[in-house]
Amino acid sequence: MASVLAWSDHDAKARERTLRILSLFQEKESRDELGLGSVRDSFADQLFPGTSTIQTRLRYMLFVPWIYHSLEEKRLPADRFAIQADSIERELVQPLMNSDDQAGVFGKTAGKKLKRLPSSVYWAGLGAWGIRLTPFSQEEYHRRIDDTYRRRTALKVLEKDAKTRGDDIDVELRMVEFPLIAFYKLKEGRRFLFGAYYSRILESRFETKGINGVFSDDKNITDNATLPGAINTVEYNFNNDLDKYDYGLLIGYRYNLNHRLYLWARLNVGFKSIFEKNFTNIDYEMYQVRINLGVSYKLYE
Repeated sequence: MASVLAWSDHDAKARERTLRILSLFQEKESRDELGLGSVRDSFADQLFPGTSTIQTRLRYMLFVPWIYHSLEEKRLPADRFAIQADSIERELVQPLMNSDDQAGVFGKTAGKKLKRLPSSVYWAGLGAWGIRLTPFSQEEYHRRIDDTYRRRTALKVLEKDAKTRGDDIDVELRMVEFPLIAFYKLKEGRRFLFGAYYSRILESRFETKGINGVFSDDKNITDNATLPGAINTVEYNFNNDLDKYDYGLLIGYRYNLNHRLYLWARLNVGFKSIFEKNFTNIDYEMYQVRINLGVSYKLYE
């Protein structure tokens, strides 16, 4: 004989309280009597940052930023931003359900009536992975979006002023590089690269210009000058001050398309300034940081 639970309520308030109590029996949870959950979570955060068991599919790491980026491009105001984001996330359910891969789709059962949106689940992970740059919570981000628009507009104005002042720099370095590379096999056809390099610079160019400034051989005058100044345009050429060599470390990755053809990418980080040692006209040093992409073909086995 099946067990039956019945109750009598006299008003809406009592009914709501009873339903709330009964809903607790439907929740599925695990007990942590020994308090080991916090230790487990600490290890998980170090080994798998930005991920959790409630995240279903990696593709939401792209869908959520795409939704917010599209709304920012439209400069949707704060009073409509959260509502529109909510609507787009719910509209995303049906296209995903129409696809061949329905596993892990948010709203697979509830449809557009789902209670927890993907953005709330993936918000922390997007920050941990560096995709979400804003430090705010999701709700605060929605409220502050108008301030974000204003800051970005101000930044564009500053960048435009910098170009007007002549802060843009034209630098070109042509070199021959001699890398010393070691390989670490990750899996079949894939290698992690690391090592060092030395490069000999064959041709170099470093040119810039100053606009509406003050020109003087006396550094005290230029350091304390009031801008904009009376000098309209002054061109600077530091070509003869560039050094003739560079060295540093490199890391990279190689992927074998087949037994002869390879794709590779390397990041080179220089350990010395691009200028000669006695160069003091610029108050800060500059170093080479380069990304190299290439294709290799093995001629002989």
